[in-house]
Amino acid sequence: MPATADHALASVAAHYQQAMKRTTPFAQSESGDLFLLAPLPDIPEADQRAALAHLVSLGVLSVYRYIDAKPQPAILAVRA
Repeated sequence: MPATADHALASVAAHYQQAMKRTTPFAQSESGDLFLLAPLPDIPEADQRAALAHLVSLGVLSVYRYIDAKPQPAILAVRA
């Protein structure tokens, strides 16, 4: 993976981490805190999914789901 791709992945992942720190979870469960996040409009969905998968691999998130809903997609992120 090129260094620019790593940088972009880290930037998108950092954005989502900051978004979760700035907001309160919309729900809590035995699995952890649930966040509903807006996708970044100028970033391709595949890059956002890669960044979220990276957060899962680091243990920041337990799981995520990209919800391709109309009129507005959303991301459900679970932080344990």
